[in-house]
Amino acid sequence: RLLKHLSCSLGFNCRELPDELCELSELEELHLDNNAIEDLPENIGKLQNLRILSLRGNCLTGLPASLGELPKLEKIYLAGNPLRRELIPSILCNRHRSNLVLVNALRRIFKW
Repeated sequence: RLLKHLSCSLGFNCRELPDELCELSELEELHLDNNAIEDLPENIGKLQNLRILSLRGNCLTGLPASLGELPKLEKIYLAGNPLRRELIPSILCNRHRSNLVLVNALRRIFKW
């Protein structure tokens, strides 16, 4: 049986994700809230089945472009991160992407 849901929230206290995490090809939900994550690896784009990504309460200032290439991604939770507009891939900021719900953090940055 393959892992579909992974939660490492509240006290995992990592600054970066292990590369092996991006090899979980069947992963559908990834919850990494309230840690100290500063960067996401570019190879997060390998998680082709990912539907929900929750990264609330971390230290992210930007996001990798490969997030925009995830075909099944429906929701990204980013509140509580010091995101910088110039470090957000434009495909994530396209409010016309019908299958993706961005939570308040990006809407605040882009003033939609």
